[in-house]
Amino acid sequence: MKRLILVVSCALIVALAILSCDRTSTDSVDATLVTEKFKGANYFPNNVGTEWIYQVHDVLTGTYDTVTVLIVAEDVWQSLDVTVWEYWWRDRVDTQFVAADEDAISFYYKEFSLPVAKYNLPLVHGDSWVYPHCFGLATASVFYVDTCPAQAGDFERCFEYYTHVEGVAWDDDSYYNGWLAPNVGLVYGSRSEEFNYSMISKDIWVLLEYKRATGPR
Repeated sequence: MKRLILVVSCALIVALAILSCDRTSTDSVDATLVTEKFKGANYFPNNVGTEWIYQVHDVLTGTYDTVTVLIVAEDVWQSLDVTVWEYWWRDRVDTQFVAADEDAISFYYKEFSLPVAKYNLPLVHGDSWVYPHCFGLATASVFYVDTCPAQAGDFERCFEYYTHVEGVAWDDDSYYNGWLAPNVGLVYGSRSEEFNYSMISKDIWVLLEYKRATGPR
């Protein structure tokens, strides 16, 4: 059940063809200028009190849930300074730890020492990286998109991310895809996860409401 969490990583973590867009388009705003202005970290609000509400569509079951994501505390976990993120589902609460510095922001399940998602900072158009993932070996990339597609909502200066995770114990593939808006985080995302040659999760996340720790957006 823990693999049902989405990370700003992986969260968030998941690439589907229905969400595809022009990966190389930077439209009217130069991607380098956006990277310099926002420095990447601003795409992942990480202050205690920040709150997101998502509609989550479970494609496998055809059901919907409303998930509230709250940053509830600062803590130290496995010698890392982290913030504690809680995911409030209809019938459970899941937890992630988020560690951030100038070079990267990483999302962890509390049961694993390896991240479920990692983003190199600052976000740079066309950048890609490889890292050990709690479910295998991950290859991630980001592409600047001046305006998010309609399903992501009315957001500008976004980065689209793609992550592909190849399983270690089994020949499984998981895909994560989404759009990150500055000072907001994940506004639209999807994931498709396999384990032991079976699809275990496939869902779509849509941001409904967002509140920064310092006030409304």
